[in-house]
Amino acid sequence: AKESFSKHEKTFLIVGIICNTLILAASIVFLIFFIKLINDFRHNIIFNKKNGRRIFVVGITLIFNGIIKNLFTIWTFLKAKEFITLSDYSIKMPSLEWDYILFGFSILIMYEIIKMGINMKEEQELTI
Repeated sequence: AKESFSKHEKTFLIVGIICNTLILAASIVFLIFFIKLINDFRHNIIFNKKNGRRIFVVGITLIFNGIIKNLFTIWTFLKAKEFITLSDYSIKMPSLEWDYILFGFSILIMYEIIKMGINMKEEQELTI
């Protein structure tokens, strides 16, 4: 028996694949930069521009993942509401995840602190 997907099922599948691919790619970038950052921290290399950029990328990837997840949740809810109608029932918006976004902004605050430390270190090296 030949099964075919409807237009809406194909759209849902394609959007799901795109969102999950973006999340996977950002997660891989996050993991690579995080491992390099931790490795430098273990070697007591903290206040340099390379680590500043790594911290920035880690924060941005977390925010990006959180935004993509929330957008997909909202899109899924809207599609479900559009196509599923049950009498005496209503589809409620699921709660959105803000953890990644908030943690990403916390990392960006840490990036600003590290950046100030890098500038102070460079000024100190110039005065010696």
